[in-house]
Amino acid sequence: MKRKVLPIKGDRCLLRLLTEDDLDLTRAWRNKDRIRQRFFYSKKISDRDHRNWFDGYLARNDDYVFIIVDIDSGRPVGQVALYSIDTEAGSAEFGRLMIGDDAALGHGYALEASALILNFGFEELGLTRIFLEVFADNPSAVRLYRRLGFGVDNERDGILHFSINRTPRCG
Repeated sequence: MKRKVLPIKGDRCLLRLLTEDDLDLTRAWRNKDRIRQRFFYSKKISDRDHRNWFDGYLARNDDYVFIIVDIDSGRPVGQVALYSIDTEAGSAEFGRLMIGDDAALGHGYALEASALILNFGFEELGLTRIFLEVFADNPSAVRLYRRLGFGVDNERDGILHFSINRTPRCG
């Protein structure tokens, strides 16, 4: 059973856990050409596959997908996640970031939501390392990750491997 996580509030957006009610919207976002072409698995996702993934997601405690909600309007504009969370190793993978609402593009939601989820990972989950992979030919994502403090660990076959580390808090 998935651990309950309270919504995380920023200045412009709020992160709340993905629910079954979000599935039609998140699948529609994920199947947009501009989004799916930036994912490693770039095929269109069927309703059945998305619901099967969600059923597995609900049973996992190492995977948290958050819906990015515009605070002023209350409308969902995207999603972001921490997954493959390994509490023993203090690490997790960052990803599944997408701003699905076309009108929300370029308004800073990706930056704020990413900063909020990184803080959640480091402060609430006690992680010391968060990593990600991104296509090297995705300049807007690369700029975002560098701005958040991620550093490139290596590049292989057109894929950049980034990570960010934090020293654990004492006491």
